[in-house]
Amino acid sequence: MSTELAGRILEMLRGQGGYLSGAKIGKALGISRSAIWKYINSLRRDGYEIEARAASGYRLVATPSHITCWELQANLGTQVFGKKIHTFSQVGSTNE
Repeated sequence: MSTELAGRILEMLRGQGGYLSGAKIGKALGISRSAIWKYINSLRRDGYEIEARAASGYRLVATPSHITCWELQANLGTQVFGKKIHTFSQVGSTNE
């Protein structure tokens, strides 16, 4: 599953402010509505609260309490450096 596509769906939900239909997401990204559902569920597993409503679409309700790569990317002002971010839920040492 592409983290880039999950991030783009998240950006679209953030930019909408309200409900965004699966058809609009699918058309913009060139993916099926079933693929969108998988990405939405992946974002939910990462702690994003996303509401789904029939005939309305998806709406971002809340972001996770922990920092995710998408939260970092959304707040970086860089165009080149620091665009590829690796996050870990746990490491054995801060030196890793």
